[in-house]
Amino acid sequence: PFWPKASFESSRHYIKPNIAKDLEASMQALLMNQLYLLLFCSICFGTYNLPLEALEDHGCDVVDDSGGCVSLLQMVSDRPRARFICGHMSRHALVWEELPHGKGYQAHGTDHVRESLPSHDHFPCHSLPRKPMTQLEEARTTAASEPLRLPLVPYPAYLEEAQPGAGKVTFSSTTKVSLGESVPENDLSIKMLRDMMQNIDQASNHTGLFHVRSISLMLTPNSTSSPESYYLHIGKDSVEMTAPASAGLFYAVQTLRQLVGQGSVPQLPQLTIQDTPRFQWRGLHLDVSRHFFTAEHVKSLLETMASFKMNRFHWHLTDDQGWRLPIEGYPRLTEVGAEGFGGRQAYTAREIRDVVAFARARHIEVMPEVDVPGHAAAAIAAYPELGNSDVPGWSAPPKPPLEWGVHDWTLAPNDNTLHFLQKVFDTVQDLFPSPWIHIGGDEAKTIEWSRSKHARTFMLQSRAGPSNVQGYFNAQVSDLVRSKGKSFVSWDETQHIGGLPSDAIVMAWRSAKECKFAVSHGRRLINADQGVYYFDHYQGPESSEPKAFGGGHITIEQVYSADPMPQGLSEEEQQLVLGGQGQLWSEHLPDWKQVEYMAFPRSLALAERLWTPKTDIKNYREFKQRLKVRLNDLDEKGVKYRHLDS
Repeated sequence: PFWPKASFESSRHYIKPNIAKDLEASMQALLMNQLYLLLFCSICFGTYNLPLEALEDHGCDVVDDSGGCVSLLQMVSDRPRARFICGHMSRHALVWEELPHGKGYQAHGTDHVRESLPSHDHFPCHSLPRKPMTQLEEARTTAASEPLRLPLVPYPAYLEEAQPGAGKVTFSSTTKVSLGESVPENDLSIKMLRDMMQNIDQASNHTGLFHVRSISLMLTPNSTSSPESYYLHIGKDSVEMTAPASAGLFYAVQTLRQLVGQGSVPQLPQLTIQDTPRFQWRGLHLDVSRHFFTAEHVKSLLETMASFKMNRFHWHLTDDQGWRLPIEGYPRLTEVGAEGFGGRQAYTAREIRDVVAFARARHIEVMPEVDVPGHAAAAIAAYPELGNSDVPGWSAPPKPPLEWGVHDWTLAPNDNTLHFLQKVFDTVQDLFPSPWIHIGGDEAKTIEWSRSKHARTFMLQSRAGPSNVQGYFNAQVSDLVRSKGKSFVSWDETQHIGGLPSDAIVMAWRSAKECKFAVSHGRRLINADQGVYYFDHYQGPESSEPKAFGGGHITIEQVYSADPMPQGLSEEEQQLVLGGQGQLWSEHLPDWKQVEYMAFPRSLALAERLWTPKTDIKNYREFKQRLKVRLNDLDEKGVKYRHLDS
């Protein structure tokens, strides 16, 4: 019963939740399977304190609120004398060391000596074997000596470097770019490559480096490979990039750009990369309703997303606090409905088309969201006839409410609303070539429907309750979306209400249970778990961070440590998981600087987890070393990210 495990108490010293699940694997790596440690706050009689060490060398972080730290590994492995551990009482861990010449036993870290070991009926002292301590130190030395991986984010699915001594390569003034027959010269990846070549020192007298004569790019269609996959080979005199589609070539160029870095004289290792994404949906969401951000701001976000192989942009265009989408025949939507912080702000059709084209050139699909039937106060402020106007004492909001939270206003189930939605989705079809339309569907209150005579009549005719008014909207909007040849995407509330089509994609935000519910009913899933992927939440203690959404904080380490694939799914259910997405709700994002601060670098941690195979994910410490290099890329772009030591 004593061997073999380690026990950790987290009441006095807080152990990060995302670390707890890794303890077993980490202890196995440390060869601690024969060592039992009780790590507690203090010795019960005040003899000495035993703070916990951050085992960062092995990816195990334990936070000590008191700020103290001792080297646990050193304590148990470097002492030559026999060691014994006494485990009596709940907050007590005491290591006794045998004194030479039979002079008794000394409590580690104290002057307390006794002739014999403490004796307790239920918790006798046990010897700590010497051999595991030696193995433990060897494991630590081995981990510290492991070679660092190349600073690529996300890390490729397969990377093999040339043998040591093979030498590094660079570009020169004679390096040529050659394109395969089906690679267009005006492709953005080609422009990026040529711009990169112009911005580096191409002198031909760099000694000690091999000079690349040619960089070739070819498309080799392959129906069995992901269109985003690619092959990159860097040899002594050439660089080769091939892919089944232009998206793959684009990502090959992004990897090459990271290898080149910002130095004037690039020194690239000889290597071979065969890469493909783990998930097809690698997304980021931006709410432009609560606070508005310009088309140029959005494009700067897309630029950074593309550099790290993120490929889905969820554009939240309508909500209670603002309607930002122009709809023909409904001009007051972008007049009255767009009044908010900063005045009247909305996009023009031309601006939206420009953003969409900018994204598509970078292989990012833009998915618009029009939130119905709840979160509709801005639309009802512009056109009160869309609301449940027969509710006693009802009045439309004079303008979009500036208070956060969920409001009572909902669209009415009538002909005016259906005509309005038809025009809305006609416009969405025209502006957005994306195969998906997000219809929201979250947090729709039923209070107005239950008090509206018209809605009650509808409910009686359909033999439905107030919640099934939303089921009616689900069915009507679904028909509109599918008539446009689009796929229907909605927040997870809609899967518990009637009218949701079987082929709808569920964006699960409330919990992992919602993920499991979706796939268990055969629906495709995007993991948007608010506990990990809501980037409007604090990144650290509230006292040291700008104002953000409360209720706990989400660190970059938590994002990186979370697997986007929900646990407990069958192989068949896992096939329904399209990927994951980070959310940037803008209640507490008053300006673009704050958007970038909240988005980065957490989004880069998510980008890697959505691209890199799970088997190639080591630990946050290793990722952090690579990330530090990639933050130079954000500096180069002028991104106002949160620094890792904040």
